[in-house]
Amino acid sequence: MLNVVVGVPVRNEGQFLRNSLDSLIRNYDYIDEIIISDNNSDDDTKIICQEYIQKYPKIKYYRHESTLRSIDNFKFILKKANSEYFFFFRAKNLISDNFVPCSIELMKENPNSPVVFPLFYKSNDISYSDKSVFFDPTKYKLNSELVYDRVRCVLRYVATCYMIYGFFRTNILKEEFFKLESEEAACDQVLAMRIVIRSPVICDASINVSNYFRKKET
Repeated sequence: MLNVVVGVPVRNEGQFLRNSLDSLIRNYDYIDEIIISDNNSDDDTKIICQEYIQKYPKIKYYRHESTLRSIDNFKFILKKANSEYFFFFRAKNLISDNFVPCSIELMKENPNSPVVFPLFYKSNDISYSDKSVFFDPTKYKLNSELVYDRVRCVLRYVATCYMIYGFFRTNILKEEFFKLESEEAACDQVLAMRIVIRSPVICDASINVSNYFRKKET
């Protein structure tokens, strides 16, 4: 069994992909496998992925010739993961350079916790030069011993609680994720609810994920 596997679902995100993959590569020494699942992209995603495969043998690239539902693309990746730890990584994300090693240590220190939940930033700038805090899990009670506190937090902050991009114990993520139905609009929130009902969550602001959000037209 591998130690850490990363799942990268992509579709037409070539303009972000190099920066995002470079962010992963800075954690490369702590990652055993990177699984990219290309959901029938018609931009330069395939070309970029092939470039990185040549440089980094831990990257495995799969391409679907017909478009899957988003949740099915996620499930395709997760089924292939044979590891102790796993995390999903959007092609519009960047992770901190300490993301994987620190997450591993936190998991070892907290053997009963299912996930490490990092600090999330958001940016409307494709260069990520201008970003602000989107969700800081350390400010809430996701690590409370009381189930009520954890559930209440997810319900209250459901729009920003992107726990799906946390650092998981693979067996627990598989158990909960494969229960999800195809109602994609709510799957992030349903997963978060299932996880917090199980156990307290490790919350740590010393590791972070930056998300690109397209600025709304005014």
